[in-house]
Amino acid sequence: MEKTCKEVFMKKTFKEVFMKKTSLLTFLLILPLFLFPYGAPWNQTIESDTVNPRINIVHVDSTDDSSFYNFLSAIPMSYFHNGGYVYSSLLITDDISDTTVGYLINDWSDYLNSHNGFERHANYIGDVSSTVISNVNSTFGISSEENYDTVRGNPEEISVKLAKKDWSYSHYVIIAPFITPIDNNIAISIANAAAIASMHNAPVIFTSPDSLSDEAKTTISSLGADSIIIIDVGNNLSSTVNNQLSNMGISYINDITDAPSIVSYVRNIAGRSNLCAVINKNQILPAALAAARYNGYVLFLPDNVKKIANDFKKKILEDRDLQSFYKLTEIPREKDYVRSGEDTIATNFYNWLGTMNGDDPNHLETVITFEPQGTGGGNLETTFERAISGDPSDLTRKGAITGRMPLNWMRNIALENRSVM
Repeated sequence: MEKTCKEVFMKKTFKEVFMKKTSLLTFLLILPLFLFPYGAPWNQTIESDTVNPRINIVHVDSTDDSSFYNFLSAIPMSYFHNGGYVYSSLLITDDISDTTVGYLINDWSDYLNSHNGFERHANYIGDVSSTVISNVNSTFGISSEENYDTVRGNPEEISVKLAKKDWSYSHYVIIAPFITPIDNNIAISIANAAAIASMHNAPVIFTSPDSLSDEAKTTISSLGADSIIIIDVGNNLSSTVNNQLSNMGISYINDITDAPSIVSYVRNIAGRSNLCAVINKNQILPAALAAARYNGYVLFLPDNVKKIANDFKKKILEDRDLQSFYKLTEIPREKDYVRSGEDTIATNFYNWLGTMNGDDPNHLETVITFEPQGTGGGNLETTFERAISGDPSDLTRKGAITGRMPLNWMRNIALENRSVM
């Protein structure tokens, strides 16, 4: 049976920072708005908010694909769903020299300082340096080794260690392949595996394609799991993995091996279509974090949609009459190509989204793009969002509620954390 809220707090060590009702309105908070702290004492419920002072720091190196897995393993222990609520705690990279990351850590410390008397706990995951550990512990007033844990090893080992550390029971375990370098199929697999694990309040375990390690099998058995969801776009895992699970007595194994099936699975949980769209691989980390919190799915936008949107922006900028006018809502009649250009972007996007099972005929989809705009050094212009924006007065017309997380991947992680403060 599923864990109750009480069991969550009893069985998941220092598991939380904020509890928020999941709703479409809350989803929109992942737009880059800076919200200011408020709070309530740890483990005391006030107006549906529950606070637990936890700090999760993960070493991520954009040149080392292995480190991506460690961040994704930490998502379901930091962000999880239970009883119609979503619980979220601070989850950030270890590059505390970055101003956005540094400000977030300082603001989180200020928030916790407003609740004196409640013991903090920190988790340092991956190759976090002793200097960072010392600095962060100092910032949060952590002096005892009992109040922080270091979790090290390769990505397979870390995912298993976090599963053992944070769960004493789980009906589900999510499994995905550990393969480097990370191509698009693997990126979609591991990002959505982390998000789906959060939706089920379950751990995610990454495994080599050949077989599950003995430690992974032991951990799955010790958790009492009887349902396994395998997220493996492109069928990278050997049949040995399924055979091992069957021999362990697992009664339900769901192999999800293509992107449309991922979308269908998540939409069945969410009841609507919430796309966290990325252009480059690094952005799967903040996108997975958002998907975990808001019952979304992570996909790469197709190249043709990106090219059409970017080429259209260039054409707009070349038209002297529209360089400043384009921000307005009304388009001059003599500039019919603007409307047709937007229609072309929208048509190509929705044709693709339909093939992904993401087109919702009865509601506006939510589409949040994780990428700086082209003029900000990114690879997708905001002509994309303008073209697909929907009409809330007519939900049956094609169109979406759109937003943009406009910074680099590491700062977008910080922005996503901001939305719970």
